[in-house]
Amino acid sequence: MSVISFDHPTLAMLRRLSPPKVLCHITEAPWGLHEYAGFGPEKVVLIGNADVDAADRPNLTNGGPSLMTRFSAVLSDESREQTFYTASLGRECGLINPAHLTSIWRNLSEIRREQVETITLDELLAQKIEAFSNLAEPNWLIIDSMPVAPKLEGATETLKTLDVVVARCLADEVFKEELEMATASEVLSTLRDSDFTYHEDLSGSHPKLRYLLCTRSIIGERSRANAHEATIARHNELEDQITRRLEHLDELERSAKRLVLTENNLKNLQQRYAALAEENDHLNGQLSLIRQQLDHALELLHGSDSSAETETGVTK
Repeated sequence: MSVISFDHPTLAMLRRLSPPKVLCHITEAPWGLHEYAGFGPEKVVLIGNADVDAADRPNLTNGGPSLMTRFSAVLSDESREQTFYTASLGRECGLINPAHLTSIWRNLSEIRREQVETITLDELLAQKIEAFSNLAEPNWLIIDSMPVAPKLEGATETLKTLDVVVARCLADEVFKEELEMATASEVLSTLRDSDFTYHEDLSGSHPKLRYLLCTRSIIGERSRANAHEATIARHNELEDQITRRLEHLDELERSAKRLVLTENNLKNLQQRYAALAEENDHLNGQLSLIRQQLDHALELLHGSDSSAETETGVTK
């Protein structure tokens, strides 16, 4: 299982700047095509002490490499016979005695050891590129197998074709003498000599080990420039958001003022309506009084007419 997350934002950015056409991965851990799903290198070359080479296996996982090739080899700074140790933790199999790694992995133990013929990365890739017409020089390299320094020393030509290097190495100087291998500062020094720039550490599985992410200097500069441009773009975007929010707040304030004005007008209308209603009640009262007076006057008039008729009849 991978301890490197290909979802890391920096790797995603570097993938856009320098697409991984051929990703060379040096590891003793079991890897499959699914590990690269979503990252999308065109081709993956796995190098480790496997029993046999496994060439050109097609990808059945969407988003992974189109082909994956595994070469059986043990890499070092030169071709010679060395002791290869099989450890209880697959990732720590290699040229380092597991007994020297117990300060990092307490329960690590040796399963077996054997004598193997090492080869440099330059020699191996030269042989394989000549033998396989569809294999090209890598532009990405991940070294997940320690020690790193001898592998880099045997990769001086390969480093010239690379844009991105990720290397797992010892973090703490305190353990350098005990573990007999280069620390991060020494690995970085070697990479700087080949025109690489340290970018950052990727997350790892142990605090005493580091995954150094380095890029070709021009890629690093381009990456930093892109990061700076992204920061400016984000700043401008935030400014636009703030401007839009301020405009929205202004509109809300204007709406609130219109609402207050409307409420005031409504109150004035309500007061006028109340006054008109009161006046209407007063007028209705007066009208009722006038009607009463009129009715009384009519009654008086009717009574007067009746009296006159009576007096006329008596006279006759």
